[in-house]
Amino acid sequence: MTTLYLKEIPINHLVFDVETSGLSNEHHALLQIAAIPVINGIKGEPFVSYCKPHKGAIIDPKALEVNKLTFEQIQTFPDAQEVIPKFIEWVDNQPRLHLQRNF
Repeated sequence: MTTLYLKEIPINHLVFDVETSGLSNEHHALLQIAAIPVINGIKGEPFVSYCKPHKGAIIDPKALEVNKLTFEQIQTFPDAQEVIPKFIEWVDNQPRLHLQRNF
């Protein structure tokens, strides 16, 4: 594991995290995406959204437990196809934050 010391972290960066319904990128789905920009060393407005798993996705009960969610709750979330474009737009609108997002 690589350790980054605070002085090595760029002054402008984006911290993001995703939560999923399990550990397989083939069988599980996105449950939440969250991010916060740091511009000139100051935290900006965060982006946080839950996502309803796609049809056919396996929902690991342990993933729900870790995230303190229920199966009923995740059914009320917006589809990831709605959330991901909003997240990309949010990233694109961050001032002076230039990221390579072709991942």
